[in-house]
Amino acid sequence: MSQEFDKKVVFLGTSSSVFVVRTAEELRVRGVDVQLIDPYEAAFSRITGKSKLAKALRVLYRAWFTRRAIRKLDREQTAVIHSLGLDLCWISPLLKRHFKRVVGLAYGSDILRRQKRLDRLLGRGMRYLDCVAATNTNVLDAILKDFPSVAGKERRVIRFGLTVFDVLEKVGTKSAEEARAQLGFLADKPLVCLGYSASSGQRQHDLISFFEEQTNLLSHYQFIVPVQYGSPEVRGAVEQDCQRANQKLGYEAFYPLSEFHDPETSAIMRLATTVLINHSVSDAFSGTVQEVVYAGNLVFAGKHLPYENMPGFGTAITPYADLTECVSALQANMLSQWQATARAELSETRRELRKTSSWDGVIDDWFTLIDEKN
Repeated sequence: MSQEFDKKVVFLGTSSSVFVVRTAEELRVRGVDVQLIDPYEAAFSRITGKSKLAKALRVLYRAWFTRRAIRKLDREQTAVIHSLGLDLCWISPLLKRHFKRVVGLAYGSDILRRQKRLDRLLGRGMRYLDCVAATNTNVLDAILKDFPSVAGKERRVIRFGLTVFDVLEKVGTKSAEEARAQLGFLADKPLVCLGYSASSGQRQHDLISFFEEQTNLLSHYQFIVPVQYGSPEVRGAVEQDCQRANQKLGYEAFYPLSEFHDPETSAIMRLATTVLINHSVSDAFSGTVQEVVYAGNLVFAGKHLPYENMPGFGTAITPYADLTECVSALQANMLSQWQATARAELSETRRELRKTSSWDGVIDDWFTLIDEKN
């Protein structure tokens, strides 16, 4: 029997994004008809190469593909553009000519790591948006500061619900040792996670280069480097870095993680992770960071990251100014103290995280975003 939907929305984004796909799945479960259009996958499957001509042809193909994909869709609905890159300069006017309402949703890296010399093109695209949304207040503030033309538009902070929270509640009795064994890692050796995605801004090359020199730690820890989503070029470079480091050491200490995880496997990975080190150039309180904290584990975050007001800061989340501070904190006695501090506040931290990042906590905001009459 076919499902009846109360609301409709069109997502423009990449089908390889965990945020796009899981959000679409969750909204469908809750009665929303979600049409996902991915012009990026279509263009790369048709036109390969890195030349300027190939890049220009991919842009043209994306525009043609998008126009063709939307022309038969109901005009009386909202289109949400996931991630605001330079393609916004043609996507937003194209969508605005068809749909009654167009929302641009900025992820942290879109704004915080963008090439500012190209702001004129990004600003042009923002002019056609009915609503400017961002995953975090810091990101929305940055948009308002650098693109004053959006000041008169509808503005929202919209967060993704993290399905992993609910899975963790179901498997919370599983120990870290059991989780590591289930994933194929050594059960009795704590696991350190270096970053969370294949992006140059994650600086995973720097992390691998630093920790391969920490001989005292290498015998006590396993290091994983997640590159499941993001740039294929960065993923390949990280895999080569891990191989090089392991060959230098003469044993396998660094494991690139390239297999995409479903929510259940992601939850097991969060339980297995002893410490996540977030050395990113910028961040808007990533879902991975929140999931690690929710699982009862620890996060080292660069001091420059805007985490001071986030749940778990000062207990599960510890800032650092230099990577050498991570070495000290990973010593057995220091790690034990840190774990005890985080554990004492875990119940309260979980309550706060559920308010802002569980699907139950954010679903009403999504309903309002896609149907402003709701």
